[in-house]
Amino acid sequence: MDTLQYVQILRNKIAELKQENAEIKECLHAINEEVYLAIKNSKVQYVGNVLQARIKDILHTYKKEDKMNNKTVEKNMKRIYKYNIETTSRAQKLHLPVGYEILDIQMQNAEICLWARVDIEKPSQVLPIRVYATGEDVNERSIHLKTVQEGTLVLHVFEEI
Repeated sequence: MDTLQYVQILRNKIAELKQENAEIKECLHAINEEVYLAIKNSKVQYVGNVLQARIKDILHTYKKEDKMNNKTVEKNMKRIYKYNIETTSRAQKLHLPVGYEILDIQMQNAEICLWARVDIEKPSQVLPIRVYATGEDVNERSIHLKTVQEGTLVLHVFEEI
């Protein structure tokens, strides 16, 4: 997992936990501050290490003990959903629940598909996507998500910023 994916996870966790307990919010704000300072000081490797450790802490805190059954259960259950992406070179908007986590993007039956872990009870947010063929001009601010292939066709999926 690269730094951009960690940043995406952090942003999603902040959005999910806005109304959760103050201790978790405070932890997320501290992480956000560390990330900001590390990026400002060009310590990208440090950012990745901090985020990986902190996200594990958050996920650990996010579990609760079910005292009745003596087992650990997730506070919020999530599902894996598939979203189809058009292969055309035009801007598209995918609507995913807040807090989504992109798991993979692949070709399936000549279509580009994105799989994400989502909480379907969360409100929807827009993920702006654009698909580029090899050789096309790409928006400089776009974030590369995945390159997919089907035979000789090679397409590059980007998040438009």
